[in-house]
Amino acid sequence: MVEEIKTSDFYFKIANGTSFVKFWGDFCGPCKSYAVNFSSFAKNNPNVNCYSVNAIEELEITDKFKISRIPVTIIFKDGVEIRRLDGIQTPAQLESNILWKIYDGKKPYIYIRK
Repeated sequence: MVEEIKTSDFYFKIANGTSFVKFWGDFCGPCKSYAVNFSSFAKNNPNVNCYSVNAIEELEITDKFKISRIPVTIIFKDGVEIRRLDGIQTPAQLESNILWKIYDGKKPYIYIRK
């Protein structure tokens, strides 16, 4: 399930685990199309936190993460941005981002769907 979140609870929500956060806007046609894909992904991946942020209403978060176009999805691991996906993604494209390796300069992290 996709949960709509506000600035007031944003950091608390993304603090633990893997979170996919979709930024969107009411006026954005592609955002409406993407909502179906994102919801399908969320339904099929209950161990991943899936959130939605209205980029127009939540300007503090939009500015902090330098959102310049929508839709965009940011993947967070324990509150830290690890990847950004611009534009409409299919459920399969979103799912492929659960299984990938990132190196932070100190040690490798592998994120595997539970």
